[in-house]
Amino acid sequence: MTSEKKASWRCTTCRGVGNIPTPTNVKNAKVEKQSLPAKTNNTPTGSSESSFLTQLEQGFKSVLTEIKEFRADFGVLRADLQSCKDSVNNIETKLNEFEPRLSTAEDRLSLLEDKSTLLPRLQSDLDKATTIISTLQQECEAREQYSRINNVEISGLPFKKGENLISILENIYATVGLKLEVQNIDNVQRVRRFHSVPSEEGGDNDFDRSSNVREPAVIVKFTRRIYKDELLSAVRARRGITTSSIGLPGPAVNLYLGDHLTPASKMLLKQARELKKENKIAYLWIRDCKILARKTETSQVMVINKNFNFNKFK
Repeated sequence: MTSEKKASWRCTTCRGVGNIPTPTNVKNAKVEKQSLPAKTNNTPTGSSESSFLTQLEQGFKSVLTEIKEFRADFGVLRADLQSCKDSVNNIETKLNEFEPRLSTAEDRLSLLEDKSTLLPRLQSDLDKATTIISTLQQECEAREQYSRINNVEISGLPFKKGENLISILENIYATVGLKLEVQNIDNVQRVRRFHSVPSEEGGDNDFDRSSNVREPAVIVKFTRRIYKDELLSAVRARRGITTSSIGLPGPAVNLYLGDHLTPASKMLLKQARELKKENKIAYLWIRDCKILARKTETSQVMVINKNFNFNKFK
């Protein structure tokens, strides 16, 4: 008997209760139960939906704010990039301008390097020229001094307008016990004094600018050296001549007669006198326009000239 036929003879009560599950019905029920969607409790309520929307809105606003800040930063970055670009263009322009100058400098440097080989020879020539110039200066100084070998320089004689220098010289001769022979005199004249200190203007000045303090010297040029030596020997023996002793009016002023030295020799004499004042040398004198000295009474006579080393006495 089949199952369908069995159900047909059931009572009404049993039929209202339902079908008695069979293995087939049970299997179909399990399949239908598995196919039904599962109930979840994640469906948002009204308050949770509002909170979710608020958070979403705030998130959008934050993103928009960040986008605006990014755009602003991007604008600054673009400006900086443009400034860098302008700077690079400026540097490129300057480099283009500097390139020809650098090329010119390289050419000139190469030329100098080529000529650098001439420097040793030029230095040698300069040293030779310096030696020659020094020798010529010494020779010129010696010749200038020799040209004054017959001269006597009289210092301290007051100047007076309309003075007669020959008459004054005759009085000097008479004071030292000699007689002047006019024919032995080549010339008598006053000259400005040599000034050992450079002028304030910075130029070369070989003469004393304070003429109101020191009188111009009198230069007596003899025809022969023997006449000069005769006068100077008599003056040294007399030991002191003043303006009063030769009959000049006014207060007595010491007169000094000696060899007529060149400006360079006078500078050397001044340095030698400073050494004598410091007792570095014992004796100092002039003979035939040469400056002579002795360090001690028994030491060798020294000639003080341009090559004399003053430092070894200091």
